[in-house]
Amino acid sequence: MNIRVILLLIFAHMVSDFLLQSNYIVKLRYSPESGKSLRGNLLHALVYFMVSLAFIINYMSVQIFFTALAIGAFHFLVDYIKSVLAIKSPFTKYSLSIFVVDQVVHMAFIIFMLLPKGFKAYIAAFSHQDVRDKFAVFKNMEYMDRLLVSGILIIAALWGTGIFIRIFFDHIKLKPYKRAINMNIKIREDLKETDGAPDGGFIIGILERLFIICSILLDLPQVIGFVLATKSIARFKRFDDDEFVELFIIGSFISFISAIIVGVIVKGLSTIPY
Repeated sequence: MNIRVILLLIFAHMVSDFLLQSNYIVKLRYSPESGKSLRGNLLHALVYFMVSLAFIINYMSVQIFFTALAIGAFHFLVDYIKSVLAIKSPFTKYSLSIFVVDQVVHMAFIIFMLLPKGFKAYIAAFSHQDVRDKFAVFKNMEYMDRLLVSGILIIAALWGTGIFIRIFFDHIKLKPYKRAINMNIKIREDLKETDGAPDGGFIIGILERLFIICSILLDLPQVIGFVLATKSIARFKRFDDDEFVELFIIGSFISFISAIIVGVIVKGLSTIPY
């Protein structure tokens, strides 16, 4: 049962962080006014806690409730520290290492709080297995557990990778202005944004990764080239810009690799009954 609860709480974390965290909450969390920042982080942690309770309602007990409450409190603490760092040193908002560490710490704490007996032994046994047998271990998991693992990976690939790429691009573009940003000097908007629909590139990235994952699950990997061709045609007019081309290729590779890896893993988990 603990494995199921761990997966449900991690899934709740992914949903709360990537799907339900609105721009309004993000602006509150990183507001220079301490009261607003505190309120924004409390609101985000409350959303996570409520989503967690909804997901684990079938496994609810006094112990599980207070464990979820402790995880929610820790979620708030980590995010509030991250917000304080970003307020004091605004350029940290564009730090990939902070983004990755933040996600790892949240999920590691969930696992730590619900670590079942024998889980370490399970990890040790898994790490020493032949590569060909690794998927077999997951196939022996209950179907719901495999479905949750697939859901976590798909959210990470679709939304997590998109946020990763966005932070990566912002870091590259704004690094020459790091000192000015940390001094709260306003940077021209054209340094941060490109022409097109608001969040258009982010949405296109989600759709392309979804297309790739579906192509792998349906045994149609040959159609993946269609995505790159479509992107190339749509951006053809901007290929004279060397900086744009480099970022385009880097972003496409990160997007494609993450989607292919997740597609292969989800297919190996046999969550689609056909």
